[in-house]
Amino acid sequence: MTARRKVILALSVAVIVLFIVGILPLLLLLNRHSSCKEADSLVDEGIKYCEEYNIEKAMTCFTRAIELCPSSARAYVYRGMLYAGMNEFFLAISDLDKAVSLEPGNPDAYAT
Repeated sequence: MTARRKVILALSVAVIVLFIVGILPLLLLLNRHSSCKEADSLVDEGIKYCEEYNIEKAMTCFTRAIELCPSSARAYVYRGMLYAGMNEFFLAISDLDKAVSLEPGNPDAYAT
């Protein structure tokens, strides 16, 4: 292998490593932020369904929000409160515990 090919190969490897180490995590972070913004919108939508007593659609919104953004304490709080209102206390406690673990300072997680 010639010296020129070695340099080209080394540069190619460096670019790939830079992409994997530097740019890829940034892209994943941006995608996560977008997913969490969408999750917040779904929680808002779920709250409106709760106000309309449409429990099934509200549950779907809260669950989908959690799927999109598993770090959304807000989604766990509202789904937990909905479970409590349905007398599904073990599921409610599970969601509210998760909300507390994600945001220990969130008073809503303790309110139910």
